[in-house]
Amino acid sequence: MYEYSKDEIEKGIDVPTQINQPAQKIFKTIVLESGSDHFVAVIPIFDHIDMKKATKALGVKRVELLHLNKLFDLTGYVRGGCSPLGMKKQFPTVIADSAQSMDEIIVSAGKIGQRDGS
Repeated sequence: MYEYSKDEIEKGIDVPTQINQPAQKIFKTIVLESGSDHFVAVIPIFDHIDMKKATKALGVKRVELLHLNKLFDLTGYVRGGCSPLGMKKQFPTVIADSAQSMDEIIVSAGKIGQRDGS
């Protein structure tokens, strides 16, 4: 478990410095929707999600980012504290290919200020 002060973090991009870990190991959780279906994508913290790749990986025709005002009601998590591990509800999840070449990746532990290495 990696912990950091949420008061010292303006954006997720500040996390590598706060936990003294290389940015390549740190991944963020993105919640997506396609109609009434929901999905999770885990991508490197500095990357932007490629919707074409996500659509193909998830096997759907169209996918879009879940609007932030729906995030808490759907997942039980707030922005910056959404963990892909042990979510309260289960969603199909895809993980960036770059994670496969690493011994460990670091994701949100489900609370702002906490990260978990897996």
